Amino acid sequence: TSSQLLSLMGTEIKMQRGAGGFAVAKLCFEAVDGVKGWPEISKYCVEDCPFAMHGLISQDKRMLKDWAKFLETFGNGFPEYEAETLFEGWDEKRQVGLFAANFKGKHTGEGGVCAPTGKTL
Repeated sequence: TSSQLLSLMGTEIKMQRGAGGFAVAKLCFEAVDGVKGWPEISKYCVEDCPFAMHGLISQDKRMLKDWAKFLETFGNGFPEYEAETLFEGWDEKRQVGLFAANFKGKHTGEGGVCAPTGKTL
């Protein structure tokens, strides 16, 4: 079967060959947004999976693996980090999962991208 794509907040992610449609796309999205790290995310997409997303913070992350690594570091600063899924859908014709989420948390943890600020995201 051909590779499938997952659209992650406007991003198309190349899935593993023979991926199981929306169910697998959702698992990949949840692994990314749940800050599960590359070992978990890589179960659902190819090793050299390209990545693009709107926003300044993501501009230097060209591979999903890079974004996953950033989120792991970012997540350390937000111990109560939460991703609230706002939309999920499936484009049957293109075999693409579509997702959008809001991110919430308070920057109180050590080991993030900077010292804790106590600010809410």
